[in-house]
Amino acid sequence: MTESEKPDELFNRAQEAFDSEDWATAIGLLRRIISQKPEYPGVQKLLEEALRHQSAQIAYEIGLGYFGERKWPQAIERFDIALRDNPDHSGARAKKEEAEHRARIDRLLGEAEQYRKKSEWEQVVTRLEEVLELNPDAAGVKQQLDDAKVKYLYQAGEQHFKEKHWRVALKYFKDLEQRRPGYKDTSSRLKEIERQLQLEELYRQAREHEQAAEWPGAITLYDQIYKQDPDYGDVVKCLAHCKEQLNLQKKEEQGRQDQGEKGRRGGSQIGEGQDEKRKGPLSRRRQFCCFAGGAILAILIVLFWGRDIRCLLVYGTSDGLISLRRYRITRTLPFQEQLA
Repeated sequence: MTESEKPDELFNRAQEAFDSEDWATAIGLLRRIISQKPEYPGVQKLLEEALRHQSAQIAYEIGLGYFGERKWPQAIERFDIALRDNPDHSGARAKKEEAEHRARIDRLLGEAEQYRKKSEWEQVVTRLEEVLELNPDAAGVKQQLDDAKVKYLYQAGEQHFKEKHWRVALKYFKDLEQRRPGYKDTSSRLKEIERQLQLEELYRQAREHEQAAEWPGAITLYDQIYKQDPDYGDVVKCLAHCKEQLNLQKKEEQGRQDQGEKGRRGGSQIGEGQDEKRKGPLSRRRQFCCFAGGAILAILIVLFWGRDIRCLLVYGTSDGLISLRRYRITRTLPFQEQLA
């Protein structure tokens, strides 16, 4: 330092270096001022600020080195130090956000790879989708995601297929067929699922008929199921039960018909017996009346022969009643006696 460099001149030069963020120069000038005149106004405060800015810059530059090496945790740590010493350090703030962003992507890609090794494709799909949300242009991730989705759909479809969740399995295999036609045995799986759904519907209808005791309809439906898949559920048991119930129903109906026929026959015999009982006495009464009437008529003719008499003719009728009619009877004389 020359004798002409006074504290005021040094302070002005230090202020210029501070404003231009030349921290090393500013710190050197401020320390020279303190060595000459420690009580110089504002020099201590400005020195402390310059030191903080210098520390922040050093941490930032170290962070940039870690950033270039993709060592995200170390880079973020240095950027945090820089922001602690200089909250207004725009470069440190931007690089920290970028480092956090890339760290998250790398973490998701690492997790996806781990799940890929374990064939947990749903988790792989979830991680890769998050990666694309963070960086839509991530190299190769779209193709990885497409392959992972295909494997996930097949895996999920197979699981529900084995558990006989036909409608859920159908959804997965249909999506897979649209995304990757002809993938593995997707086509045969779809055909089998359609067949199982048809059997399921037939079984549902058969159960409705069975519960309503409509045995012929239930037997027809169960028989259709049995022909397609003899081992389907409890179809053999249900079919045998319905046939047994139908036979019992037929026997009961035949029994009722036989009982009704016997009832009609018994009623007819009873009616005929009652008619005979009713007709027997009336027929005998009619015979008696006819006999009595004939006898009376004969007596009257004998007693009153030759006279004009009025005779009561009594005879029996078919309905068992006695009717009386008047007849005029005149004795017929020989022709010679009539002339005399």
